[in-house]
Amino acid sequence: MISRAAAVLAALLVLTGCVSPALGNGSYRGKGQASVQAALSEVETAALVVEQLRRDRIPKAYADETVSASEQAIGSISESFGSVQPPPQSDQVHDEVTALLDDADSAISAARIAVRRVDRPRLGELLEQLHQLADRLRDAESRLS
Repeated sequence: MISRAAAVLAALLVLTGCVSPALGNGSYRGKGQASVQAALSEVETAALVVEQLRRDRIPKAYADETVSASEQAIGSISESFGSVQPPPQSDQVHDEVTALLDDADSAISAARIAVRRVDRPRLGELLEQLHQLADRLRDAESRLS
């Protein structure tokens, strides 16, 4: 009997696909808030690394490795949030969080490129952009709580 139940469960998982539904608006907001918090951490990490590289306080190899790890993490965060099916009443949350995650991905990717080139003028621009993005993520985190 147990093996039959396991087989039915496995079949249901295969049939439902990879997109998991949120159980309600509150649950989806919580997932959005967790994604925003995680993205904020990665954006702040990238900003710190960019600032320290600009001031010659860390080696380029360390900066490259750290920003690349943040870029991979933000991709995973975005993919994870995107795999959740939003309830019909959560379109605004979906759109806001997705846009913020896309902006974080773009900014961190640009930071990786500038770090590898040690493009100091561009690093300065990106530092300001990352700080502004961090503020937007903090605001969204507050709204989603």
